[in-house]
Amino acid sequence: MSNHCIIKATFNIQPQESEKTNHFIDDPEVGMVKLGKALKQAFPHTLYKYQVEAMKTVLSNSDLFLTVGTGAGKTEVFLFTILKELIDEKISNAIIIYPTKQLAADQEQRLTRYCNHILEATGKKITYSRYNGDLSKQDLEQIEKKKPQIILATLDKLFYRRFKEDIYGFLDWIKQTDILVFDEIHAGSGGYLTHVREFIAVFKQTNPKLRVILASATVKDIASFRDNFLQSAKIVQAVGKRGVIRVMILPKDSLEQFILERIDPHLQRIGGICLVFIDSVQKVSQLVAKFNEQLMIKAGLPLEIVKQNSPFMCINSQLTESDKADIIKRIMDGSLRFLFTTSLLELGMDIPNIQHIINIGWPITGKNGLIQRMGRLRFQDISQKKNFTLILDTERVLDKYYLENYRIIKTILEENTAEQILFNSQSLQRMKAFVLFRIYMGLTTIEEILAFCQTLESKQITQTAIVMLLADGILRTRNHNVSADRRELIIADEQELFQFIRSHKIRSAGQRWLLVEKSLDNNFERIIGEIDEQRILRMALPGNLIYQGRQGDICRVVKLLERKIIVEKLQINKSSIEQNKLKAPSIQIDKQARVFRFAELNIRFGKMVIQRETTEVVRYTKTGNKIDDNHQHKQSFHRQEKTSGLLIDVVLPAKKISYKKKREVLSLLKDLILKCTEIALHISEPSFRIIVNVHESKIVIYDRGGELGNAAFLFREFTKVAKQMSKLVKAATQREQAQEPILPLFANIAEESIGMVDSLLTQQKKEIIEE
Repeated sequence: MSNHCIIKATFNIQPQESEKTNHFIDDPEVGMVKLGKALKQAFPHTLYKYQVEAMKTVLSNSDLFLTVGTGAGKTEVFLFTILKELIDEKISNAIIIYPTKQLAADQEQRLTRYCNHILEATGKKITYSRYNGDLSKQDLEQIEKKKPQIILATLDKLFYRRFKEDIYGFLDWIKQTDILVFDEIHAGSGGYLTHVREFIAVFKQTNPKLRVILASATVKDIASFRDNFLQSAKIVQAVGKRGVIRVMILPKDSLEQFILERIDPHLQRIGGICLVFIDSVQKVSQLVAKFNEQLMIKAGLPLEIVKQNSPFMCINSQLTESDKADIIKRIMDGSLRFLFTTSLLELGMDIPNIQHIINIGWPITGKNGLIQRMGRLRFQDISQKKNFTLILDTERVLDKYYLENYRIIKTILEENTAEQILFNSQSLQRMKAFVLFRIYMGLTTIEEILAFCQTLESKQITQTAIVMLLADGILRTRNHNVSADRRELIIADEQELFQFIRSHKIRSAGQRWLLVEKSLDNNFERIIGEIDEQRILRMALPGNLIYQGRQGDICRVVKLLERKIIVEKLQINKSSIEQNKLKAPSIQIDKQARVFRFAELNIRFGKMVIQRETTEVVRYTKTGNKIDDNHQHKQSFHRQEKTSGLLIDVVLPAKKISYKKKREVLSLLKDLILKCTEIALHISEPSFRIIVNVHESKIVIYDRGGELGNAAFLFREFTKVAKQMSKLVKAATQREQAQEPILPLFANIAEESIGMVDSLLTQQKKEIIEE
């Protein structure tokens, strides 16, 4: 190994396997003779002891909580049970709910293989289909019309589907399902698992014959975890299957060298895939591009030819279904050896013959994610040996901690046990959605809805949710001649209902801020909701309206460090409110800044203040009346950040250009700087941030590292970056055979590795480019 590749630690994870039986799937002892004969060729293995116990549990009409480590055939338990009951005509349908669309697609392939064998052996056709957001509206309508016997769905799609018109009787058919499976439930958290619990409780209440299977990786305190969902479920547990796993832990500085040293062995080996995890779609693409360039240099071939036959590819959530299918096909035919991915392939994906997994950075999914990623190593028998490498960045707090305390990683991987999940069950907004869900599932009286409440606090929140839905006009009551608890709730305004449902999120993206209402005497605060990061940037200025559904609140104070917004209830229609808006940032830099100049760029480096202010200030009382003294408070409406960085003044042509064109130019220049920084300075993942100030024709580059950070390094080495920019632009000029030289700031390097988009350059050349 090269001296440039530094290994911090290395150790082995020892093999393990659950207890086997002598039974095949067609043995009478298992109770699946007919199915077993059909699948003997597709599943020629003896069963584990836990598999036999788990399948018998479900076949005896009991609920099951199955917690098993990776690679030990957990999926076969519920698939075989469902297929057996369908063949014997004991059930009419089943639903399997997955936490991700990609996992549902992967499991559909496995189900297809089993159903084809059943059709060939018995002549009986089992119908099945995915039901998730990847399908078009027309495809979903066809599924609802045909009503396949097995639905592989995501929770989001089924939950929201309950609130739409049921033309084909699909919802009633779902309501009467016989077996309901939740796979990989340990991977969820917060709101998602609260929805899982609600689903189980409501379905069990409305359909007593329903059997529920909860499948999970090995978790701590299994009984407590089970009780969060379904106390009646029988627990069956087992360890996963694995051979010897050699674990290496490296600092990030060794990343490129480490992967390059493994290119030749992987290309020469027949079969064998290296799976690389990195939690950023952009960084995944950057790494694939970098290694393709390395391969181009090594092979001496044009980049386009290298790309077409490259052993490096990336797969992420932004790819189309056909793109993903092409990648899987290349995996199967052995032409793809290095697959770069995000957390997309973390859960339950079965990619054959993975020999090595490289994980770059501590996973965004934490300890559970690390265990799941190692679990993608599958073993035919426990005598096999495979590799798992963790590459950590010392500039990131968590990475640095685990790099210095690598023995903790060893313990995590050896225990192979997922953590318990925290529930966010006290959200009033979520409870309003659950009340509506229960009504659509046929639980229409207040008494029936409150029957799910296990605590006084839960009952109070549910009662508040009902009152708010009535007040908002979404619900109304009928049967007023009976007691209040027995009155029936019905939908009063479907338009308001759909507006509320559209605002409801099962999964919250990004960090959340709390919306807090203070009492009149300011003695206590009451949390009334949450708001995501993107809406904060648009609306969280004092005086602005923050709304959720019909409810509107006026923002009074933004507490940045606490991620908390103090609000006051608005008592008028939100449409009459004017919003405060922020200007583009103004940037000040100290007088002692170091400066150098290019023909089109003036670059300064030093301590700077970045400040955003409002264009005008509007403030309101809670009744919606404007406050007249707005001008006196204008200076308090701003965001300010102090840091060190580069301030680049862009010298645009004297000819006046539109704001839109100027924004395009500055964006192209920003992309060009990023690309050339990567090529010239080998900073593949810049830690600095970039702000584009269109009004002042400036680009600001800064980071938290102060004068020792990447911004300072970039300033010192910017001549190298500039030379690379000129090189790319010269290539672009030659490529389009331009009559005049093209300035560096007009080269678009986004679509190709050397980066030109001829059409865009041609459109802009006459309008905005001058010598």
